[in-house]
Amino acid sequence: MPINHNIVVTLQNGKDAVPNEVMKIGETVSFSSPDGEVTVVYPNGWPFEGDPHDIKDSKPLKLKMEGVFPFRCFVTPPGGPQPIGWSEEHSPMSGANTRVGH
Repeated sequence: MPINHNIVVTLQNGKDAVPNEVMKIGETVSFSSPDGEVTVVYPNGWPFEGDPHDIKDSKPLKLKMEGVFPFRCFVTPPGGPQPIGWSEEHSPMSGANTRVGH
């Protein structure tokens, strides 16, 4: 399946894993990071086909629902003991909203 949007999540300030993108229904999305293994979590709503799950690879996902879907990003650096990313208190910038229109 071709990928319309490759969401690149980068570490900023050593504590924030930040993406940025706008999409349309029917397009495909994948997530990746040059800084390590990326994990993306959608805590409130799932805009893609298939069952909701934590995204832990770069396989493309097809958008099926219109709306705004908040998501949280984490990056585990190579050899890192744990993910760096979203925390309401310490890193609220590690994530964004998937904005899906027609």
